[in-house]
Amino acid sequence: MSDELDPKLLAIFADAHEPPASAEFIEAFLARVERARRMRTMGRIAIAIVAVFAGAWIMPSVLDQTALAVRAICEHTAPYAPLLISPWGWAVSMLIGLAVVFRTGGLRRR
Repeated sequence: MSDELDPKLLAIFADAHEPPASAEFIEAFLARVERARRMRTMGRIAIAIVAVFAGAWIMPSVLDQTALAVRAICEHTAPYAPLLISPWGWAVSMLIGLAVVFRTGGLRRR
């Protein structure tokens, strides 16, 4: 490898040298960036508004279905209510909860 400077390569670099961007160009570029940022923000706000209205529209049926499910569960677990509120019931539920936490890795350090 030669340490000499190639005159042809120097000429190409000299021809390719561009002056720094003008102030008008920088202002126009920053205005486009700001406009794009505003459009993204407006899009996010529009999506949030649509999501809120969609949620409000479907919420009554979701609540009805949830109430039906809770009612059905309460009807099926009524005979077990004394067991669930007893100390043994609490102990068993704590063991089940710990098993779930261990199984999901909730106690692992990151």
